[in-house]
Amino acid sequence: MRPRSKTVLVVDDDPIVRAFVTDLVDSSLCARVVPCSNGRKAWELCQDSSGIDLIVSDVEMPGMNGLELLSLVKTHQPNTSCILISGDHTYKYMALDLGADAFFSKPFKVGELIRTIRFCLARFHKNITSQVYVPAVERKRSVVTTLPPAA
Repeated sequence: MRPRSKTVLVVDDDPIVRAFVTDLVDSSLCARVVPCSNGRKAWELCQDSSGIDLIVSDVEMPGMNGLELLSLVKTHQPNTSCILISGDHTYKYMALDLGADAFFSKPFKVGELIRTIRFCLARFHKNITSQVYVPAVERKRSVVTTLPPAA
């Protein structure tokens, strides 16, 4: 077994979804997975640790929602990758505008989520910050859309 060099924070207030995504990431990737039940606790973990490489978060949660978490993370830790998931597809463009690396509408395809997580972790490893991954179910032409470098 290879050492788990990356850390993925999974944030969802629904314990069933949180456990599913946590188990999915744990079994599919060589990454340490930290489950978290809400945005506020997730933000505290991010502040306490600089070792969070990727956050996979639900959008709609009580207290601090996923968009608020995303905004804080991208403001204070811009190199941390973030994937947002929601049953409400209308959050997609708001999430991408706030800096999400990807957005998934529920129900999502498990294989697409794993591929997106792999892409984000590989991109983080290579320190590439000028690309955003658009899942196949969301894209029409290309896998990667190049954006201007972050200031």
